[in-house]
Amino acid sequence: YAFAHLSEGANHGPNYLRDQWQATPEEIETFVTASGAGPSANSDGELVGDPRQLRHCEKRKMLDKSDWATIIENRYQPNSRARTFHTVAHRPAEPKQLSCERCSHVLTSSWYFVHPLTCRAQVLSPGAGHAKCRCASERICYFRADDGSHKLDRSSALEFCAHGRTRMHCKLCGGAAMCRHGRRKSRCEHCRSSVTRTVRTPKHVKQLQLVVCRAPESVLAC
Repeated sequence: YAFAHLSEGANHGPNYLRDQWQATPEEIETFVTASGAGPSANSDGELVGDPRQLRHCEKRKMLDKSDWATIIENRYQPNSRARTFHTVAHRPAEPKQLSCERCSHVLTSSWYFVHPLTCRAQVLSPGAGHAKCRCASERICYFRADDGSHKLDRSSALEFCAHGRTRMHCKLCGGAAMCRHGRRKSRCEHCRSSVTRTVRTPKHVKQLQLVVCRAPESVLAC
């Protein structure tokens, strides 16, 4: 039972296993050793191992609901973590309208991404898109600016290091997207085969699979 719960949290890292499922250090150690899910835990419950993996697991720790991005009265505000980046600036005097690409619903955003090298400013847009249209069309419908100068509020694109690069793509900072050969994992010939890609199954296919699984044996025999 405990191992089944640990398997469900594998994609969230060992910290998720420890905080969400109250997994013991011994259970985490057993799971990460068998599955290679990430760094291991010591007797005090602290994670030990590759610093890059440790930092990656800490970043993926879930935010509290009070820290999530919000849209109140059609005014957008990014999550608490995005607001702490030095590349994100709040400009209340410069609100900008964003419209849904599907239904043209309009909201305003006063949060901007300012590139640390070029100083170009781009208004931040919700990375989750328009929730109402996402439920209706079963795909993410983004909010876009009329002039195209918008940027999704994804942490991987907003967090820059002292070297002027996105932290996940900086070799000197040990970015999560960099391999041990000093190249991006998606471009490294040695690591390209190990890069996994997520393939989403359409909803109607999932429903068909569910019907087939629940069908009586007599129907399947026909």
